Amino acid sequence: MIMSHTLFARELVMGPANDWILGPHEHPRFTESAELQGAHWFDVSGKIAIKQLELDTTYRAYLVYKLAPNHDGLHNVRPRSEIRLRSGEVYLPASEDRIVRLVVAGGHPPPQDDGPAIPVETGDDGLMEMELGWFQIRPEHVQGPDAVIARISMANSVVPMRGLLVVSIEFTASGSS
Repeated sequence: MIMSHTLFARELVMGPANDWILGPHEHPRFTESAELQGAHWFDVSGKIAIKQLELDTTYRAYLVYKLAPNHDGLHNVRPRSEIRLRSGEVYLPASEDRIVRLVVAGGHPPPQDDGPAIPVETGDDGLMEMELGWFQIRPEHVQGPDAVIARISMANSVVPMRGLLVVSIEFTASGSS
């Protein structure tokens, strides 16, 4: 069993499909990223099988991304993130949905309990992580849900959004339950 799992850009489901371009990424850990080219909505999701995760463990899902120098339309949007357990065709919430911010001007203010979640820079390379949510793998999940799906989506932006470079969704163990 693994305690951390990364779904790279190529493994993610992204919509609208025609508005994402997969290309090389300069970071040594990530060879590719998918760039949003100009859309009024987007949806990015990643799925991991329950059997790949440790029982009695809490996991957090993170979107790892970067903003292109020419990014536009991302400052005032408030995408929604969610974590779902999938059992066949049934999807159950694993934690509360949350509103997130992809761009924070003027540094990174501390998160507020009632405000949107904000990204954390991971280093000097411009990569950022946004926590999408958390979930726990319990013994009863072995016979129930077959997958966990982490998703971030934004609908109906007035201005076309471009320059969001998605490199991965990471599922990381944060401790035993």
